[in-house]
Amino acid sequence: MGMGFRTSELEANTTSHRIRTEYQQVIRGVRVPVGDEITFAERQRAVLQVYPAAVFCGRSAARMHAVPYADECHPLEVWLPEHRQRHGILVRRCAMPESDILRRKGFALTTTVRTAIDLARFVPGDGAIAAVDQCIRIDRYGRRVTSTEEMEAYLATHPRLHRSARIRAVLAEADGRAESPQETHTRLLLHRAGLTMFVPQIRVARGRFRVDLGAAEYRVAVEYDGGHHRDRAQHRADVQRWNRLQHDHGWIVVLANEWSLKGGRDELLRQARTALVERGWSG
Repeated sequence: MGMGFRTSELEANTTSHRIRTEYQQVIRGVRVPVGDEITFAERQRAVLQVYPAAVFCGRSAARMHAVPYADECHPLEVWLPEHRQRHGILVRRCAMPESDILRRKGFALTTTVRTAIDLARFVPGDGAIAAVDQCIRIDRYGRRVTSTEEMEAYLATHPRLHRSARIRAVLAEADGRAESPQETHTRLLLHRAGLTMFVPQIRVARGRFRVDLGAAEYRVAVEYDGGHHRDRAQHRADVQRWNRLQHDHGWIVVLANEWSLKGGRDELLRQARTALVERGWSG
């Protein structure tokens, strides 16, 4: 798909009725024909039409760096040298040295380490820890977006960085082994309740199985059952794996879900503690 049309250009060449009925808005000021799919790349190109100096940062840069779970449901996040406001775009005006900028396929975006730094300081709450976990995790091919060492080195060379204390607090709780943000949130819930014996991605039965969070000494696992498990084949495979863990290898499996991390936090902790006590934990 090519560039969109500036709304001002359309207004100069066609009627307002045609604009409303034949064109859809990508961002305020830029439209494409009705029926065209508005992709992430289309939204990016629209931003550059109104802000040519924009540098994509934060969650938008994370998506461009292929950070796992960096979806496009959030507003586009960009850095600009001057203050601007536009619906659907989150504009940052923090310091942006040229060394923190990459040029790729016509787009400017923050480097991998700067992207992780911005996620750590600007993503609200524990979402920052979950985001950094996805940046520093090593995938099955031995690759990762950045590392805690690179982030710490960045902090060391930028001593006056805005919100540096917040970044250090995030790094103190980041782990990098979680395979999803929900696993990070589950780990944080357990560890902050004192159940630090639960370790991410424990291997069971000589590596034939892995559990999201496992207390190996007690053979108790906490597994996050997310929305993707609603796929019939995946759910069937998970049930089979949970049964084998419990009946063939002697593990107790405690399941967590979206509700467990919201209104059901106390119940999840109670179930995890009960399972540990059954296996000899004295508390």
